[in-house]
Amino acid sequence: MRDDEIAGAGVYNITTRVATCARARQIVLRFWRHYDEYCGNTDVCGIGWGFVCRTRSIGEELADTRCTASRARVVRFQSGA
Repeated sequence: MRDDEIAGAGVYNITTRVATCARARQIVLRFWRHYDEYCGNTDVCGIGWGFVCRTRSIGEELADTRCTASRARVVRFQSGA
C-alpha cells in the first residue's frame, strides 16, 4: 500500500481466507479511512460488504484486527508502530 493511504506507522501481515486479495485490500483501506464513522469508540464494528471487524490491542501502539463475514470469509491484519 502507498504511504499516503494509511496514516501512522502502517498495516502489515494482511492475510485472507476465502476472500480475495483485492477485497482484503479494500477492507483494510475502508477500515482505516472510515474508522471513526464505522467504529466510534468500540472494538467491534461493521464496515460493509457483510464484514464485521474486531480489534484487540496487543501492545501500547499495536493492534490485531480480524474482519469476518458469511461463508467463512476472513481478513486479518495488524497495525501500529
